[in-house]
Amino acid sequence: MTDSIIMYFKRGANQKALEISEQLLKEYSAHPLAVEWLYGQGLMYKYNMNELSRAEEIFNEVIKKYPEH
Repeated sequence: MTDSIIMYFKRGANQKALEISEQLLKEYSAHPLAVEWLYGQGLMYKYNMNELSRAEEIFNEVIKKYPEH
């Protein structure tokens, strides 16, 4: 599934990439890659969608949920 996120991200299909990563986070929140999925959402919002406030919210969530990263 991570490959699907990357594929959609590269194609500029941000909404689909976000949907997949959100689904993964809901189903596999304890997975070692969960921090990467969430961080990737922040990157998409910041660089691909220019939604800086939403990106900041997600980056703060990454810090809160995964302080060791």
